[in-house]
Amino acid sequence: MPNMIQLLFSSYQQPFLTKLVTESIASISRIFFDGRYTTDLTTLHHHVAKASHLELLAIFFLLLNVDQTLKKTVMKLEIESNYAKIERFLLDLRQILVVQFSINEEISLTKFVEQCEEYWILA
Repeated sequence: MPNMIQLLFSSYQQPFLTKLVTESIASISRIFFDGRYTTDLTTLHHHVAKASHLELLAIFFLLLNVDQTLKKTVMKLEIESNYAKIERFLLDLRQILVVQFSINEEISLTKFVEQCEEYWILA
């Protein structure tokens, strides 16, 4: 699926985005908590069902920063010629985007998602 991350910005992809996020939460539960859901994971899991597309994108990018299973899924779905682009984006996500979002309270969810899209395009 070429430019899979770019496609996720389309609201038509919300069911697929929800699936990716839900599977990532389950993966984190399995890998880090022996399959148990912490209070935070349970809250996040319940929020996903009613989250807006923008919120799902923000959750997706935050999970993509920490979940190796989600990273592998994205790589499997993407065409091989875009692997370098994904790697560049993942570095920017980890070293710039998530850090700025975490320390700067003035960055809204909308701004964070917009920055993720911008960095993806430029990667």
